[in-house]
Amino acid sequence: MTDDSGLATPVALFAYDRPDATRRVVDRIAEAEPPAVYAIADGPRDDPAERERCAETRRAIRDADWGCPVHTLFRDSNVGLPEAVYTGLDWVFEREPEAIILEDDTVPSDSFFRFCETLLDRYRDEPSVMMINGTNRLGSWRDDERDYHFATFQDVWGWATWRDAWSEYDPDMSAWVDPSVRERIRATLGDDERYAYYAYRFQRSYDGVSPAWSRMWRFAVLANDGLCAVPSRNLITNVGFGPRAVHTTDSASPLAALPQREVEFPLTGPSDLERDREYERTCFERFRRPPLSDRVTRRVASLSVWNRVPESARRRLRSLVG
Repeated sequence: MTDDSGLATPVALFAYDRPDATRRVVDRIAEAEPPAVYAIADGPRDDPAERERCAETRRAIRDADWGCPVHTLFRDSNVGLPEAVYTGLDWVFEREPEAIILEDDTVPSDSFFRFCETLLDRYRDEPSVMMINGTNRLGSWRDDERDYHFATFQDVWGWATWRDAWSEYDPDMSAWVDPSVRERIRATLGDDERYAYYAYRFQRSYDGVSPAWSRMWRFAVLANDGLCAVPSRNLITNVGFGPRAVHTTDSASPLAALPQREVEFPLTGPSDLERDREYERTCFERFRRPPLSDRVTRRVASLSVWNRVPESARRRLRSLVG
């Protein structure tokens, strides 16, 4: 890592049709003075207003005062969210051994870049560590004890990784059908309820129901018994919550505009490569644990008879247990 005057790690920026939010992220990246920027944007769909927003977003990237080489992958046609991201990251890692990654709605704090770069350097030769996170969903977690901890996964709202780790990504999730892989994931999570929650979502992704590209990355990390470093203080504010978002549509979510903080250097971390189970369970209880009606429905849905129950009766059951 270089001194505080600039980064030694390239930054990948994913954008689409939010020019105002993109400018905020662009300004933060430019201030960090990376050696190179990789800007990726999917093509617009057949909508005049969307085409104009996409064009304005690309102008915001092209016109920025970068002070470094800027490589662009701006598609002419729309390939959709999952493919746009994972092929974009393939493109980045064909050219770079590691990168810091931001999307157009993830505004980083000042110390985010140095945090990522420090841990990329610290764990470069530790294959079990597959990802550096910028988001702490709880805002802070034992920040009086250490600057980061490990978890099985966290959000892709500001993160970093290495080429070797990213090579485990499989958009088809072909290993999901392997019972031994499923058992490895269950053991890695160490929590049957959380396993059931993720297994349901992994199956939907494997079946092509969900467009969430990050779920395949979560699967890759879990299938490889991987670790993700999480800052003790949240370093990312997601400003993309709202009706035009793909996933973060609830602007009333406690994760919307989660305040960002700073970490101090040098970074102090855990003494061993162990997951913080308490942090994971706390996050699950607060943000991921489905309501009782969903849990009952999913358990019953695993029975073949459920598929023969009329939808009106299913809704009635949900209302009784919800």
